[in-house]
Amino acid sequence: DSSEAMTRSSFHAAVIATIIASIPSFRTHLVSFDTRVVDLTNLLSDPVEILFHLILGGGTDIGKALAFCRTLTDQTPDQRAGTIMFLISDLGDRHDGSRLLETVDGIVNDGVRFVPVVALDDTGKAQYDAAVAAQLAARGLDPIVASPEDFPDLLLATLEPGDRLAVNVHFTGPYWRDWFNL
Repeated sequence: DSSEAMTRSSFHAAVIATIIASIPSFRTHLVSFDTRVVDLTNLLSDPVEILFHLILGGGTDIGKALAFCRTLTDQTPDQRAGTIMFLISDLGDRHDGSRLLETVDGIVNDGVRFVPVVALDDTGKAQYDAAVAAQLAARGLDPIVASPEDFPDLLLATLEPGDRLAVNVHFTGPYWRDWFNL
């Protein structure tokens, strides 16, 4: 999510994506969106170039962006089972919120692991739409709060087999905020 409210988180996400893309065993995509969707995958080798191409505008259509990202996932069920999709957002969809949830349901039903990570403000406090977070949590997709410093632990925990709730143990840094009380 690179809407105006997400500027800082967008920059961190772009840098993290370039690091993940440098790992040979991962196939990484980076998609930037507000009400438009831009695939920045071809720029993953150059974090500075990504920063110049981020969309930083008003409005957010998360459902549209996720529908696009869904087209980037592998086509066979066995391949999709190894796919992890991170959504870094404040979950503030200013368009059709039902499309967001329907698309998430489709992504999960495809066998993709969907991990919503909420935005942080300049003080490290989580900024998110509580209603959307509650709807995701009701689907077993508890939104996660992770600083850029904590993201490697999140990635490791997501790659490890087992219960995703174990991720909570990994976050003890100064930016960690307790799991949402939903």
